[in-house]
Amino acid sequence: MQIIGSMGSPQRKYALAQTYTSSTTYTVPDGVGQIAIFAVGRGNSGQGGTGGSYPLPQSGSGGAGGGGGGACAAWNIDVKSGDTWTVTIGTSASATNGTITLTANGGSGQAGGSYSVTGATNSTGAAGTSGSGGGPARTSYAIGFNGSNGSSGTALSNSSWPDLGLPNGLYSSGAGGGGGGGGSLNNLSTTTNSGGTGGTGYIGSGAGGNGGRYFTAGNASNLNGTAGTTGNGPDGGGGGGGAGVATTALNTSPSGWATTSAGAGGAAGSASVYIYQR
Repeated sequence: MQIIGSMGSPQRKYALAQTYTSSTTYTVPDGVGQIAIFAVGRGNSGQGGTGGSYPLPQSGSGGAGGGGGGACAAWNIDVKSGDTWTVTIGTSASATNGTITLTANGGSGQAGGSYSVTGATNSTGAAGTSGSGGGPARTSYAIGFNGSNGSSGTALSNSSWPDLGLPNGLYSSGAGGGGGGGGSLNNLSTTTNSGGTGGTGYIGSGAGGNGGRYFTAGNASNLNGTAGTTGNGPDGGGGGGGAGVATTALNTSPSGWATTSAGAGGAAGSASVYIYQR
């Protein structure tokens, strides 16, 4: 008589156990044999723009966008009930059991953050993207320069993750923030000049602020640069601040020029650690 072997039951898929945005300890619960960890570092805040100045005169320059945070992942980590992992959240995000350590570093200034994974068999990661530059100052009478657009982060993806129940491409390294627009410069009070437009951020990064606009005759609004936006993802960099202008329109200085204020840099997102279990 032929004996037909029975098929084993499919392996359980991972389910998200916890998202951590502050330092804590994760303890493996009963019935869990493997975990997967994603860590994303904090993006850096965007730089503020500079105000206009005289007697050169010159407009202000836009601030650079902040660098995005690094990101990393490790999966199919064997564990047993009661094992503990230390999760540390600050500028960087890390998780360790003393043998395996994942660290996703935050952006620093305009530079993107790095990452490291030690002790894990299955892992991947990507550095954060640098923030983009702001529009430069004007020293001749013209509209302001635009800030540069922020660049996308790098998605963390693996062809085997969907079969394991893990999100493929959901997590990425942080995108750099867009640079702020530069201020315009003109000494004719009947002329309208718009400031530069801030760059657009991608995948959670912040957009740059607009540059200060020149005075329209009879309307002294929008003379100051605007602030960059906050990074809206956990690892995106903040946008750069917009620039101020120097203008005769306010006519408050002996030389006929007056300076205006620059926009502040946008704040960054937060670092996070995601733990999946099965």
